[in-house]
Amino acid sequence: MPHEIAGDEEKQLFLNNRAFLCDMADLIHVHSEYAKQYLLKTFKVQKEKLVVIPHPSYLEWYCSDSSKQIFSDGKVFLLFGNIRKYKGFDLILEAFSKVTSPERIDHFHIAGNGADAVDSDEINGIKIKRTGGYIDDQTVPSFFESADFAVFGFSSILTSGSLMLALTFGVPPIAPAHPSVLNSLPEELHDLLYEPNNADDFARVIDYASSIDLQTYTLKVSACINYASKMAPSVISKQLETEILALYA
Repeated sequence: MPHEIAGDEEKQLFLNNRAFLCDMADLIHVHSEYAKQYLLKTFKVQKEKLVVIPHPSYLEWYCSDSSKQIFSDGKVFLLFGNIRKYKGFDLILEAFSKVTSPERIDHFHIAGNGADAVDSDEINGIKIKRTGGYIDDQTVPSFFESADFAVFGFSSILTSGSLMLALTFGVPPIAPAHPSVLNSLPEELHDLLYEPNNADDFARVIDYASSIDLQTYTLKVSACINYASKMAPSVISKQLETEILALYA
């Protein structure tokens, strides 16, 4: 589905257009097994058309600092990107309002279009830092290099470039345990997932993340970077190239 749809009529138009494209396509590339099953069920796609190849990381676009070691007594949590309804912004704020150990958090950084719409400087005793407007590519690394964790509040999702962006920079993500997210993360990070749309469980995971020791955190950073390396654009594009060439074999 597109990021945001206004009304049933627009939704049906989108579905009709996608059904047409699925019918016309010789090959349909999806990023997860969950997305594959969604297309099979929703658009009755011929199974042999579908190929599952994960969303690439951004390692060959942005450079990750493999020596990243931000870890400090006060943890920094980052929400990066356009602030939109489907990204669960209200859920994220509710979760931070419910954490039981806010003293372990230095601040919560909201960066991207819409950040300036937040009219509070703190929540539950946690300082909120805002960087609104367009984020230039050259400055993207600085936001992740200064964060310990990235937070995500998706209500529904098939894939997430933002999730892969966090992994690229070695920033462990806190995200909903949605099937598509489980398909997109190494097992070492699954303990940072929360029950979808559950602010209490989201808050529990934030509390857990703020309490982990340096050794555990270092392992999670390594898991992020190693996974991002496996999903480098050159690797993923080669897989897609192989599938396309097979059509003409």
